[in-house]
Amino acid sequence: MRQQDLVGLTGEVLLGCHRDQRGLVRLRVRDCWIDARAYGSDERPLLRGDRVLVLHHQDDHLWVTRLEATYPWPSP
Repeated sequence: MRQQDLVGLTGEVLLGCHRDQRGLVRLRVRDCWIDARAYGSDERPLLRGDRVLVLHHQDDHLWVTRLEATYPWPSP
């Protein structure tokens, strides 16, 4: 699987990341889980357990954003 095929998928942060600090995210691809190196594109660091969306790939790593920041849900 090519990294560009991961764009648009959602996953979970395993090892925190930020713009200047690479971390690790787990993504569900078809029937299996894969772990990929990633940088966060948000102002705040992404922490373990945060849900993320893959925005793009570059130089053998992914750029991800916090899923809630991308898709805000209305408050009850």
